[in-house]
Amino acid sequence: MKYLKPLILVCALLLAAPMAMAASKAGSSMPTPPAPLQAPLAGEVTPLAGGKTIADIIAESAGLEGQVVKLSAKIMKVSTLILGKNWITLQDGTGTQPGTKLVVTSQEIPFKGDVVVVTGVVRTDIDIGSGYQYAVLLEEATFSAVSE
Repeated sequence: MKYLKPLILVCALLLAAPMAMAASKAGSSMPTPPAPLQAPLAGEVTPLAGGKTIADIIAESAGLEGQVVKLSAKIMKVSTLILGKNWITLQDGTGTQPGTKLVVTSQEIPFKGDVVVVTGVVRTDIDIGSGYQYAVLLEEATFSAVSE
C-alpha cells in the first residue's frame, strides 16, 4: 500500500511528459478552435431552378403550409437526435434579419458547411414546448448534392 501513491505519481508523470513536449513544440498547450462558419452572402448560394429561397418560404409561408418545397442552402448548424429528429439550420444569403435562417427537421444528418438541395414540407406556427416556437419550419427534409 505504501508504494501505491508513488507508483501513481510516476505513471502520471510518464504519461504527461510526452504531451507536454508535443505542446511545447507546437508553441501552445491549447488546441486551436475551428473558425466559425460564415453565413453565405447574397448571391453566394445559387437559387435552385424552379425552387424557392429562404426569403420566399418565409414570405409565402401561409400559402405554402403543408406543401413540399425545394431550395438550395448552406448547412449552418446540425443538432442531432432532439425529440427523435435532427434539427438543421439553413441559410442561403436571402432575406433580412431575423428572417435569414430556416430550421428543418430530418432523419438524415448532413454535413455542416455543405451547400445542398433540401426538400421538405412547410409547417407554420409550430410550438414544441419549453419556449421553442417556429413561425416557419421545414419538416421531413431530405438532402441531396447540388448539381453543377
